[in-house]
Amino acid sequence: MDGVVRDAPSRVTLDINDTCDVAHGHQQLSLFNAHYDERGFLPIHGYDTEKSRPVAVILRPGKTPSGVEVRSHLRRLVRRIRSRLASHSVGVARQYSGTTGRVENCQIGVFLSYAGPKGHALIDRRLYLPKEWAEDTERRAAASVPDDVTFATKPKIGAAMVEAALQGVPCAWVLILGDSVYGSDKSLCVMLERRQKPYVLCVRGNERLMVGDFHTRAAEELAAGLSPGQWRRFAAGEGSKGPRLYD
Repeated sequence: MDGVVRDAPSRVTLDINDTCDVAHGHQQLSLFNAHYDERGFLPIHGYDTEKSRPVAVILRPGKTPSGVEVRSHLRRLVRRIRSRLASHSVGVARQYSGTTGRVENCQIGVFLSYAGPKGHALIDRRLYLPKEWAEDTERRAAASVPDDVTFATKPKIGAAMVEAALQGVPCAWVLILGDSVYGSDKSLCVMLERRQKPYVLCVRGNERLMVGDFHTRAAEELAAGLSPGQWRRFAAGEGSKGPRLYD
């Protein structure tokens, strides 16, 4: 199915068992072809409950799924439905999401948290407004986007939030839990260095970094020169592909 559903359905009905009939031998959630001695594929349909119109369809292997497989199929279907819904909410666009590790129809936010020995708390957040949103006057007006909100990259948003927090929030160092786009933004690094704040940023392996002799070397070259005992591994929570590990 291609295209976009212009008006999002209030409810979606799933048809997940097309084989509950005499012709298929009442094979619940399963489809086995005896002639070819192998299983086929079955569709999962998503319908607009009120209008009975199809919203999304995916294929799954024609065997009775386990609980893990059911969750995987439903996640695929939800992603398919979301990708076809109209993007009326502020900032919604097909864009890369670090949480899922793929391009999706979604909103992106930048969040600032303060962490101490006794816990942590969210102290600031801002919505990322893609350039196509920022430059669309009619769309902005329909979504009540303030006139003073302009396009800014995610690293620029993060730098502004950190800089504002450092005006009155004491901290020993700054950790940016984001992808390498933050580590590649020199203005963010310069702002933190100007304030003499130690920081940890994610960078690409080919990112050129200044070393003690004022020469630049690729990050992967510097990492290769360290012994295993000089590394420590930490988990930054669960991601779409398992624990998010940082060395």
